[in-house]
Amino acid sequence: MHRSLTALAIAVTASTALPAQGSRGTGSVYLERIGWMDAERLLTPDAVVVVTMGAASKEHGPHLPLATDFLQADFIKQRVAERTPVIVAPPIQYGYYPPFAEYPGSTTLRFSVARDVVEDVCPSIARTSNARRFYIISHGPIATPVMEHVRSELEVEGLAVRFLHWDDAKKPIAAQIREQKEGSHADEMETSMLLYIAPDVVKMDRAVTEYGAAPTPDGRMIGDRPGGRGSFSPSGVYGDPRVATAAKGKQLTEAVIDAAVRDIAELRAAPLPPKPSADALFAEVAGRYVASAGDTIVAARDGDMLALTRPGQPRVRLQAAGRFRFGLWTTEARFIAGADNRVAYLLLTSGASEIVARRVE
Repeated sequence: MHRSLTALAIAVTASTALPAQGSRGTGSVYLERIGWMDAERLLTPDAVVVVTMGAASKEHGPHLPLATDFLQADFIKQRVAERTPVIVAPPIQYGYYPPFAEYPGSTTLRFSVARDVVEDVCPSIARTSNARRFYIISHGPIATPVMEHVRSELEVEGLAVRFLHWDDAKKPIAAQIREQKEGSHADEMETSMLLYIAPDVVKMDRAVTEYGAAPTPDGRMIGDRPGGRGSFSPSGVYGDPRVATAAKGKQLTEAVIDAAVRDIAELRAAPLPPKPSADALFAEVAGRYVASAGDTIVAARDGDMLALTRPGQPRVRLQAAGRFRFGLWTTEARFIAGADNRVAYLLLTSGASEIVARRVE
């Protein structure tokens, strides 16, 4: 199990190592392994769809691979699927990780992009099926604001969404086993989890202790952000990975898996939020929007699509992609609500052009 997971993570492509259709008799199914007719049958309102989001390229010190977040999230996903019946969606291998952007190889999406990726993936599955429940396994507290935003937005669209509070799940065990004086990244805890999950990729001979160094002109910083300071770290470590062990990692990992399984049981039993009617969906955005003098965009319902008309321009019809979101091919319309939660602006993107128009009564 651990060795095959390592091979999958290093390749970082689902296509080279597709998982089995089921998971040890639980009835779990990996979506990429079945046809659409089977997906239609299995994606019911009672089914829980699991989506993992973990960076496959983000610095974790000199001793852990860039795929560390993906490795952890993918392992948790597999173990969860072995314990409770879920529909496992393909993973999202990028996320919102700006604190590590100064280190070579690290990737991050903008907050809005990370949010939109999840907000597009879940509703796209829901729109073509009866799926209404989604559980997101996202790695670390940095992703929490993104996931909170996703949850609140998708619940308005009638989808029940929960996400794994990763650090909260580890906290009780971490308090018992901690040897490092402090830490949060590529540290004792994270290194321990990798020693348990994928020991072949951990290079303990390179592990160093780092609690923040004096700044240097070319020094890299974990957590640099506007209005705040991070921690200068030549190694990219914050903590003491040298005291990590696989035994500690097993306790931490099992605690996270247990938390996810409990969350999914609660999600499965929770009442579904009311799904807005099509009439209500279009009524929220229908109206006139002024971009400039003489350039008025009229948004109106046209069957199950939204029609936009502008002077001297071809009429555009867009599919609903969620509350306040419509699109087709390279054209997208996003409607932005004001403080009173009523739509106040239209952001219309078509190819390389972008127009902001203000709603008028």
